[in-house]
Amino acid sequence: MLAEAIKHIEETAREALGCEIVDVSDNPRMTWVRIGCGLTKIETPPPPRRHEVHTLNDIIRYAQAAAGGDSEESARTVVWHDNQDVWLVLDDEERHDFVRMHLTLSTPYAKLERLNAAYATEVTWMDQATFVQLLRCDLGAPPATVSQFRRLKWSTTHGTQGEVAHGADRMGKELQAQVSGADGLPEDITLAVPVYNQQGERSTYQVPCHVLTDTVQNQLALLPHVGATTAALQAAQASIRERLTAALGDTPVYYGNPQLQGR
Repeated sequence: MLAEAIKHIEETAREALGCEIVDVSDNPRMTWVRIGCGLTKIETPPPPRRHEVHTLNDIIRYAQAAAGGDSEESARTVVWHDNQDVWLVLDDEERHDFVRMHLTLSTPYAKLERLNAAYATEVTWMDQATFVQLLRCDLGAPPATVSQFRRLKWSTTHGTQGEVAHGADRMGKELQAQVSGADGLPEDITLAVPVYNQQGERSTYQVPCHVLTDTVQNQLALLPHVGATTAALQAAQASIRERLTAALGDTPVYYGNPQLQGR
């Protein structure tokens, strides 16, 4: 009801002034309004730029083009980056226009992160076949590393042990677990994995991992060293920053997340 009343008041005011929008231009940036006997041109600002690009080179090229202009806006171009996005803010005062490159974690890196997070509650144990598949298919480990774990053979035997204590004989069963092919099996391996999936961001980073074995249950587990996945992520971010600062010269580059309007 209130909206209808306001609309009626606006229409009444326009009729009183003889105000009318005249459709005389195909230019969406320009509107002509008849007020009384005269025509008034009203320029319509363009909608905010919300561009998405898929490579860091595209961010750099757009930033270079924006910084090459003579306007005040070009002098206020800044770049922000964090673990999820790279933002080119075309005017740091208004913060309406921006170009974004979204970053997604690679499958190998995300897998190591999940193993790392799960260790807070329990070790993620796997049978031999699953462990080999993890190394070969999920983490892209080299064949020499995978073969060390593929050739393992597990065997379990039961032996009897006896003990005489305080005149009483006690007999018990002893479980003996053996692993053949374990000679020289590493306690640690280092995997080279990309942090991000994006084109141009597939460089690999070293993630050292512990190899845990449970010879009773015939299981293995993989656990990244403390802080190893964080170090790889920080190295990937440092690479992004180095390329941005090298290419953009005086354009400010910040590590963080901009507070943008209407993103």
